Amino acid sequence: MGCAASAETKKTGPEYGQYSMLGNYHQKKEEPVPQQQTNGGPPAAPVDDQLYHTDTEDEDNNRLTPPPPVADPNSKKQEEQVQRQEEVPPPVKQEEEIPPPVKQEEEVPPPVKQEEEVPPPVKQEEEVPPPVKQEEEVPPPEKQEEEVPPQEKEEEEVPPPVKQEEKVPPQEKEEDVIPLAIMEKNAPSEMDEQEEQEHEQNEEDISGKALLERRQTGVDVVISRDEIERFSSPEPPKFGEQYVQNDLGQLEMHMDFRSNPEEFDYEVRPQVSSGQLYTDEEFGLQVAMGKEHNRKPLEWKRPPEFASSPCLFSEGTTRYDIGQGSIGTCWFLSSVANVADKPKLLRRIIPSDSYPVGSPKYDGIFHCRFWRFGIWDDVFIDDCLPIIYGNQIYSAHSNTDPNEMWVALLEKAFARMYGSYTDVSGGMASDSYMALTGGVPEDINLRELNMEPDQLHTRVRNALSSGAAVTCSVPGEFDGQHGLVGGHEYTLTGAVTANGVRLFRVRNPWGNTEWTGPYSDGSPEWQNIQSIIEGPNKDDGEFYISLEHFLQFFSTLTICSITPDFDSDGSSDSLSKLLSLELSSVSPIIAQWQGEEAGGFRNKTDNPKFKFEIDEQSVDQSGNVPFVVQIIQRTEQRKAKKLSIRADLYRILDDSSNDLVVLQEEGIPSKNNNYRGDAQTSFRFSLKPGKYVCIPSTMNEGQEREFMLRLYSAGPLGGVKKLDSNEVTIMNCSGEDAENYNSVKCLTGQWKAVSNAGGQVSHGTFSNNPQIQINIPSEQSVKFQLMADTEEPSYPIGLKLFKISGETAPLDIDWLYEHYGSAVKTVDGDDGPFVMGSSAPAVYSLEAGSYVCLLHMDEPDTEKRFALVIRSQTPLNNIEPHQME
Repeated sequence: MGCAASAETKKTGPEYGQYSMLGNYHQKKEEPVPQQQTNGGPPAAPVDDQLYHTDTEDEDNNRLTPPPPVADPNSKKQEEQVQRQEEVPPPVKQEEEIPPPVKQEEEVPPPVKQEEEVPPPVKQEEEVPPPVKQEEEVPPPEKQEEEVPPQEKEEEEVPPPVKQEEKVPPQEKEEDVIPLAIMEKNAPSEMDEQEEQEHEQNEEDISGKALLERRQTGVDVVISRDEIERFSSPEPPKFGEQYVQNDLGQLEMHMDFRSNPEEFDYEVRPQVSSGQLYTDEEFGLQVAMGKEHNRKPLEWKRPPEFASSPCLFSEGTTRYDIGQGSIGTCWFLSSVANVADKPKLLRRIIPSDSYPVGSPKYDGIFHCRFWRFGIWDDVFIDDCLPIIYGNQIYSAHSNTDPNEMWVALLEKAFARMYGSYTDVSGGMASDSYMALTGGVPEDINLRELNMEPDQLHTRVRNALSSGAAVTCSVPGEFDGQHGLVGGHEYTLTGAVTANGVRLFRVRNPWGNTEWTGPYSDGSPEWQNIQSIIEGPNKDDGEFYISLEHFLQFFSTLTICSITPDFDSDGSSDSLSKLLSLELSSVSPIIAQWQGEEAGGFRNKTDNPKFKFEIDEQSVDQSGNVPFVVQIIQRTEQRKAKKLSIRADLYRILDDSSNDLVVLQEEGIPSKNNNYRGDAQTSFRFSLKPGKYVCIPSTMNEGQEREFMLRLYSAGPLGGVKKLDSNEVTIMNCSGEDAENYNSVKCLTGQWKAVSNAGGQVSHGTFSNNPQIQINIPSEQSVKFQLMADTEEPSYPIGLKLFKISGETAPLDIDWLYEHYGSAVKTVDGDDGPFVMGSSAPAVYSLEAGSYVCLLHMDEPDTEKRFALVIRSQTPLNNIEPHQME
């Protein structure tokens, strides 16, 4: 980032590298030390693996082995790699040999002698005719019941240098694919009104149906520069209580509930004197390259100094442009490869004024944006790149044209934002996805897959066709096996079925070094599907692999979408799918865990609480409302230790009082909601219309940090507000077994001295306690849960249930003494709960008839607020409360 025009400049250089992609910090802060439980306090939070996912290891230890050096061009030229066809064992599962995807076992011969053994015909489940359909870019992931820990990254290898190939558009059939758009050289300077309207209509056609048709080959895609420039850049968020449509058509309502909200510090373009080229003095070669500067003969050079005709884009962009250099950024470049095929997303990152090299406006500045903590943050760098041996780019580069600079400059800007190239060596694909798209990433652990393999294939295919970006990784244990690189991130670019075999198309960001097993380029299996799937037989880094072998050799798959995949079918969901409308809604909320509002797991309701309402207009065909909660923690350093975080959702059962809210957990958090030590995580719910509260929390009490909560729904949320813990009493009712009951009622009240606080049965004031008369229309199971205010001191609380015949509430003391021994038994065989604490549940199997439920504490004249939740299998319309105060 360059110098700002204002007197107070933005922090840059190595110091700026301390600040994460998830925030715009401009002053250093000490990492808070988690508070420990003291004697007499609540027990420590559970730490079993079923409850939370611990933080991933510091990425400094991952994938940071020195990469192989760039070859000296003065030495003997490296020969083009010839793929080795190896005999690949079929996927195995727990010592049981499973046959390969094709029924007949085949031994893959070396490429020198292509004696092809044709397998017997197999039943075709789904045959995809050529050309393969490429994913159309659309906004976002995933309905995964439980987030799984991302696979720890192994040491990342860096590709050996390869000769850059010239970008050649594919040969396409005219009737199937619209010709690729290229920059018009002699465009007229003026257009009459009719021509202008036709021009605008053509633009709309290209961005819609024509753009889809252009991608039907599914193999070679080139997005022209005209298409990139057609889309506008995002504007800064507007904070307030109104929804605003963003550049992707979503409705957003940004709200900031921090105690001291800070102004977002937007970078401005550096000022450069006429005829001069900008130089970032705070990000020189030594700062940018770190120790590599001393170990390698590197130098800074601008593109006009080493390229014959430098440009930003050469005939547009394609995923084949991405070539990884000698820096461990595959986690970032695999995501860039996905964005390269999506002009609307690429325009958000690279504005139209980004790099006017070759024009009179050229001033040595490259401008781009990355998404950080809710905003698109501008980054300005000079265009000096690390060069080795005179004219070879040491970092990432275009793999299709040596004059194309967008890949190298984007990687440098990413490194500049974090402090150095070293600081971006090694990372997680989900983090790079957020930086590039601001979307919702989901990591899927393939080693603990909770769906059938065919479902995974379908989900990935749907995700790609809806515009989602997908990457996958190979663990270190498979390094060098069958052409795969261990500890390395790949881009997943296609999912097809050919001759009954489900295949994934995967690309290595190196631009070379491919899978050499079945269905790899030139293999007998690959040759047998050439009439169905179009693909070049060359070492361009992209290859096909069967679903079975993919699950055997790959460990993690990451799906990122702009709009969440509510139903986990792989397709990004929006109002157009759910309500026949055109917009989806998201409510980003910025807040913080701080002081008394850092309650951790054990004191969950002491954390920040956000209330909102979902109306009936947002329901789907099943009568439910799909809802996704994404929580993002703000860290001061990209590689800083992450807190274990999660977000819980509660339905409001009663908020009739201004100072009391009764909540019910939506599901059981210990079963559907893991604590995860990642920069972000998301949770999915299917809700009924009503009022809700979302409570984000850290694993341990006293951990302070800012966070962003993004609430995705099928329609705008109503009444979004933060509940003040000092002004509102929260009572939390367990949601366990709630799905077994169709009706719920909530009653609130307060035991008051010299009134309705009668104590237990040994006191003559027992009948003064709150009494509720209930009519049960038919035999059924009924669950009562009595809750008391958790504020100290705590008292014993309990309830008794009596069946009546002709009597009415409130029952007098004589009747209660007479019938006390005949109180209705619970399903556990006792005569009602009486416990020390804030919750007393009881389940009864009741016959049809009238009953009275009496609520009491131990001693008379003891004051406490309470709530009674009654769940039943049929609606209870005749409930009469008495003496509730």
